[in-house]
Amino acid sequence: MHCKKIENRTAQRLLLSSVTSLSVLSLGAGVTKAAIISTLYNTGETNAGGLVSIGSNDPHYTLTLNPQGGNGPFVTSPDSWQIAGGNWGLSTANSQWISPQVLYTNSGNLTSDVVGNYTYQTTFSLAGLNPATASISGQYYVDNAVVQLDLNGVNTGYVGLAPGHGNINTLESFTISSGFIAGNNTLSFVVEHTSASGSNPSGIEVENMVGTATAVPEPASLGLMGLAVAGLASRRRSTR
Repeated sequence: MHCKKIENRTAQRLLLSSVTSLSVLSLGAGVTKAAIISTLYNTGETNAGGLVSIGSNDPHYTLTLNPQGGNGPFVTSPDSWQIAGGNWGLSTANSQWISPQVLYTNSGNLTSDVVGNYTYQTTFSLAGLNPATASISGQYYVDNAVVQLDLNGVNTGYVGLAPGHGNINTLESFTISSGFIAGNNTLSFVVEHTSASGSNPSGIEVENMVGTATAVPEPASLGLMGLAVAGLASRRRSTR
């Protein structure tokens, strides 16, 4: 009888060890491993990571607030005077300026945008990811200034440089690590466009956008863990 009890305890320990190993493998692979948020895009970027055609609507950003109306934002033409003249920072291999108008000529009617706040919004998905572990960061050029960053309609508290402090040709950085929700999320750049003498265009270029979050455990893995635990309980009952 004593030997039988020892055998039963040994079997229970082996089964418990198997359950523990399964838990570590399942949770370690599904929860602790960081995954890239694949639906974050720079301005003027295609789904494949290339450049959107000049003059096209940006496929990933919308102007949810546009004081002058219209269907923007548009990928800004490099022939616009502030880009061609070097006033705005140059576009990259996977990011471009977007603005309420396509072309700014520094003369005539296509020279300025209406003064006010413009809100550029992009949507990304955290499907299959844990929103509590999400974090995103990026950089931008802007004319005139990003005065607010909203995540899912809530002010993140981010404060950018004031207008006139190098926003147009010096990259500014941001990081957001809270406020995410399951499924679709929205990120909004509130751009302040102030008055100025002469030509006065507005726009923004967001680049180096990257985000990570840990994956949610797959139901199949959780199911295997549950079966293993149930097996352990059954084994204990049968050996008493």
